[in-house]
Amino acid sequence: MKILTKKRKEILDLLLSSEKPMCANMLKKYVTFNLSTIYRALEYLESNNFISSFYFGNEKYYFKEKNGNFFLCESCNTIEVVPSEVIKENDKNISKKTGFSLISHLFLFKGKCPNCMDKKNIIMKEG
Repeated sequence: MKILTKKRKEILDLLLSSEKPMCANMLKKYVTFNLSTIYRALEYLESNNFISSFYFGNEKYYFKEKNGNFFLCESCNTIEVVPSEVIKENDKNISKKTGFSLISHLFLFKGKCPNCMDKKNIIMKEG
């Protein structure tokens, strides 16, 4: 196992302090090193279970928790965190019904955020 270098630690700290998942291009705004270094750091952090990830559109997003609960707006690409309290009961039911011992989960809810819904309603009212 490789060590947690200064740059890897910097990327990890950014993800740990972020409430929302971030892609490599978002992380680039906060560091001085190049994208290839960011991708290598993310690969290392994920393969060593420091972070988790999911794909949305053409991007891979990284987040700090083992369990991820996210709402993804397909119109504006906003990502919001779904509170874990909303999901906890589902974890118990899934384990009970399947017999699986749940280690982690990733729930991705896709739809339209309130801002995009408001825009759609305004357009429909005007049309």
